[in-house]
Amino acid sequence: MRFVLGIALAASLLGTAAQAQQQPNDNSREIKVSTSVICDTKEQMERFVTVFDGNPEKALQTVNTEANSRDACVVATIAYVVGSELGKASNKEGTFQIVQVLVVGMATPAGFQAVVPAPFVSLVRVNEISV
Repeated sequence: MRFVLGIALAASLLGTAAQAQQQPNDNSREIKVSTSVICDTKEQMERFVTVFDGNPEKALQTVNTEANSRDACVVATIAYVVGSELGKASNKEGTFQIVQVLVVGMATPAGFQAVVPAPFVSLVRVNEISV
Protein backbone atom coordinates (compact mmCIF):
# COMPACT_ATOMS: atom_id res chain seq x y z
CA MET A 1 0.00 0.00 0.00
CA ARG A 2 2.83 2.43 0.85
CA PHE A 3 4.37 1.76 -2.55
CA VAL A 4 1.11 2.72 -4.29
CA LEU A 5 0.78 5.90 -2.20
CA GLY A 6 4.38 6.80 -3.03
CA ILE A 7 3.75 6.36 -6.75
CA ALA A 8 0.57 8.45 -6.52
CA LEU A 9 2.44 11.28 -4.77
CA ALA A 10 5.35 11.09 -7.25
CA ALA A 11 2.94 11.19 -10.19
CA SER A 12 1.19 14.18 -8.65
CA LEU A 13 4.50 15.99 -8.16
CA LEU A 14 5.62 15.25 -11.73
CA GLY A 15 2.27 16.36 -13.14
CA THR A 16 2.50 19.63 -11.23
CA ALA A 17 6.06 20.25 -12.42
CA ALA A 18 4.95 19.73 -16.03
CA GLN A 19 2.07 22.17 -15.59
CA ALA A 20 4.41 24.73 -14.03
CA GLN A 21 6.74 24.49 -17.03
CA GLN A 22 3.85 25.05 -19.42
CA GLN A 23 2.62 28.07 -17.49
CA PRO A 24 5.66 29.64 -15.78
CA ASN A 25 3.71 32.54 -14.26
CA ASP A 26 1.01 30.33 -12.68
CA ASN A 27 2.27 28.62 -9.54
CA SER A 28 -1.17 28.28 -7.96
CA ARG A 29 -1.08 24.47 -8.36
CA GLU A 30 2.55 23.99 -7.36
CA ILE A 31 3.09 21.45 -4.58
CA LYS A 32 5.34 22.87 -1.89
CA VAL A 33 7.00 21.09 1.02
CA SER A 34 7.80 22.82 4.30
CA THR A 35 7.54 22.59 8.05
CA SER A 36 4.67 24.87 8.99
CA VAL A 37 2.05 25.66 11.57
CA ILE A 38 -1.31 24.42 10.34
CA CYS A 39 -4.68 24.92 12.02
CA ASP A 40 -8.19 23.71 11.42
CA THR A 41 -9.69 27.22 11.13
CA LYS A 42 -8.82 30.80 10.26
CA GLU A 43 -9.83 31.91 13.75
CA GLN A 44 -7.41 29.44 15.37
CA MET A 45 -4.59 30.72 13.15
CA GLU A 46 -5.43 34.34 14.00
CA ARG A 47 -5.31 33.40 17.69
CA PHE A 48 -1.96 31.63 17.18
CA VAL A 49 -0.46 34.79 15.66
CA THR A 50 -1.93 36.92 18.47
CA VAL A 51 -0.44 34.83 21.29
CA PHE A 52 2.85 33.94 19.56
CA ASP A 53 5.71 35.63 21.43
CA GLY A 54 8.64 33.66 19.98
CA ASN A 55 7.64 30.40 21.68
CA PRO A 56 5.62 28.31 19.19
CA GLU A 57 4.97 25.48 21.68
CA LYS A 58 3.36 27.89 24.15
CA ALA A 59 1.23 29.49 21.42
CA LEU A 60 0.12 26.07 20.14
CA GLN A 61 -0.77 24.95 23.67
CA THR A 62 -2.83 28.10 24.23
CA VAL A 63 -4.80 27.71 21.00
CA ASN A 64 -5.32 23.97 21.46
CA THR A 65 -6.48 24.43 25.07
CA GLU A 66 -8.96 27.12 24.01
CA ALA A 67 -10.20 24.86 21.18
CA ASN A 68 -10.49 21.93 23.59
CA SER A 69 -8.38 19.86 21.17
CA ARG A 70 -4.82 18.61 21.33
CA ASP A 71 -4.34 19.10 17.59
CA ALA A 72 -6.43 22.08 16.43
CA CYS A 73 -3.06 23.65 15.53
CA VAL A 74 0.15 21.69 15.02
CA VAL A 75 3.59 22.05 13.51
CA ALA A 76 4.05 19.50 10.73
CA THR A 77 6.24 18.87 7.72
CA ILE A 78 3.73 18.78 4.88
CA ALA A 79 3.36 18.71 1.11
CA TYR A 80 0.62 21.14 0.15
CA VAL A 81 -0.94 23.37 -2.47
CA VAL A 82 -1.59 26.98 -1.47
CA GLY A 83 -5.15 28.15 -1.90
CA SER A 84 -6.76 31.52 -1.39
CA GLU A 85 -5.81 34.18 1.13
CA LEU A 86 -8.24 34.25 4.04
CA GLY A 87 -6.87 37.34 5.77
CA LYS A 88 -3.82 38.88 7.42
CA ALA A 89 -2.55 38.94 10.97
CA SER A 90 0.33 40.78 12.62
CA ASN A 91 2.37 40.59 15.79
CA LYS A 92 5.80 41.81 16.89
CA GLU A 93 7.37 39.11 14.66
CA GLY A 94 5.82 40.58 11.49
CA THR A 95 2.80 40.44 9.22
CA PHE A 96 1.44 37.17 7.87
CA GLN A 97 -1.05 36.14 5.21
CA ILE A 98 -3.46 33.52 6.50
CA VAL A 99 -3.97 31.10 3.63
CA GLN A 100 -5.98 27.99 2.88
CA VAL A 101 -3.74 25.00 2.09
CA LEU A 102 -4.62 21.59 0.72
CA VAL A 103 -2.35 19.05 2.41
CA VAL A 104 -1.48 16.09 0.15
CA GLY A 105 1.44 14.54 2.05
CA MET A 106 2.96 14.46 5.52
CA ALA A 107 6.25 13.44 7.12
CA THR A 108 5.76 10.55 9.54
CA PRO A 109 8.14 8.38 11.57
CA ALA A 110 7.89 5.87 8.68
CA GLY A 111 8.88 8.52 6.09
CA PHE A 112 6.97 10.90 3.87
CA GLN A 113 3.45 9.60 3.19
CA ALA A 114 0.73 10.66 0.78
CA VAL A 115 -2.53 11.49 2.57
CA VAL A 116 -6.11 11.96 1.50
CA PRO A 117 -6.09 15.65 0.49
CA ALA A 118 -7.42 17.75 3.36
CA PRO A 119 -7.87 21.51 3.78
CA PHE A 120 -6.11 23.38 6.59
CA VAL A 121 -5.06 26.95 7.30
CA SER A 122 -1.44 28.12 7.37
CA LEU A 123 0.72 31.25 7.35
CA VAL A 124 2.91 32.99 4.80
CA ARG A 125 5.19 35.78 6.03
CA VAL A 126 4.60 39.07 4.22
CA ASN A 127 7.81 40.79 3.16
CA GLU A 128 7.49 44.30 4.47
CA ILE A 129 9.44 47.02 2.72
CA SER A 130 10.29 50.25 4.50
CA VAL A 131 10.42 53.43 2.45
